[in-house]
Amino acid sequence: MTGGQAQDAAHKTSWLPMVSLFLAQVLMSFNVAALPISLGGIVEEFGVAPTVASSTIVVYGLAVAALVMTGAKLGQRIGWVLIFRVVIVLFAGSSLMMIFGPSIGWAIGGQAVAGAAAAIIVPSLVALIAENYRGAQQGTAIGTLGSARAFSGVSAFLIGGTLGTLVGWRPVFMIVLGIAVIVFALSFTLRGDRGGFLDPDRPCRGAPDRCGDRAADAGIQQPQWLGRAVGDRSRALQRVRPVARAAVHRRRHHAGAGVLPLDATPDGARRGAADRPEHPRLVA
Repeated sequence: MTGGQAQDAAHKTSWLPMVSLFLAQVLMSFNVAALPISLGGIVEEFGVAPTVASSTIVVYGLAVAALVMTGAKLGQRIGWVLIFRVVIVLFAGSSLMMIFGPSIGWAIGGQAVAGAAAAIIVPSLVALIAENYRGAQQGTAIGTLGSARAFSGVSAFLIGGTLGTLVGWRPVFMIVLGIAVIVFALSFTLRGDRGGFLDPDRPCRGAPDRCGDRAADAGIQQPQWLGRAVGDRSRALQRVRPVARAAVHRRRHHAGAGVLPLDATPDGARRGAADRPEHPRLVA
């Protein structure tokens, strides 16, 4: 056994936190796979066009695509474990909207909430794996997420299709609700940092006003740089402008009085560089 393998064995942690992350991936994938199965029941129950019912799938994808970067920033600021628990509760709320929603608007809104929650769950899974596992365990945990997607897709089509045929489309989302409750309970086994707002050792300490000031400073950094550049150019123009005016005035004066050029001698010969008089420096 090498030194690295011995260190990994010494720091080997329980796989119980990974169960929570595995089921979180199952939660998202099961919900996505259950939507196409439920479209027929939604159309029949609410009496809407299939294109309207398919809006549930569209808003879910749009919410994930639009908010995934924001979710990553929130996880860094608030803390991955805390934000993970919050969005699992949101996902459970979206399943309640699907179960008890009286109209198609509730179903579309429920999937918009689910998509917003999934946008934060996606980066939090990787961050929490990196926080809870090291070495070979970390690679195994990341690979497990891929199998969770395949497992949930197959199970959703099998279980959801059976329930949709025999009972209805709403009980499918009762399974989603049950998975969300289990994930929330197991999330207390996760270890994670407290985030920039809550960790006193982070640069942004607990006061939001300090973080707001730093964000404001970062936001106006470019305008300040632009202002400094414009100011430097204005000062340079102020120094050059009097000299240019004096030169133009001399040329006009000499041209009007019939005076020889400054570098010409009375006999009309041109002066050399050594013979030219030094003119006083004009100061603004």
